[in-house]
Amino acid sequence: MSDSLTAEASITVNATAARVWKALTDPRQIKKYLFGTETTTDWKRGSPITQDNNPTKESKEHSESNWGQVLQSFKNVVEK
Repeated sequence: MSDSLTAEASITVNATAARVWKALTDPRQIKKYLFGTETTTDWKRGSPITQDNNPTKESKEHSESNWGQVLQSFKNVVEK
């Protein structure tokens, strides 16, 4: 038995692929479900995606740490 805890969440979205894609890529839509996050990008391969919803230096550092961990894990999976 493992001592680790795994958090999971899922949802069924009853929408067309086009509507889902718009919600994932349209900054106005992202702001509605991602806690007011302002998203800036041109969605071109290799371009940065900037999201700003950190009112304090501490929350910015916390967010950077979390995203750093997510991105490193993503890299590890993709580069295997």
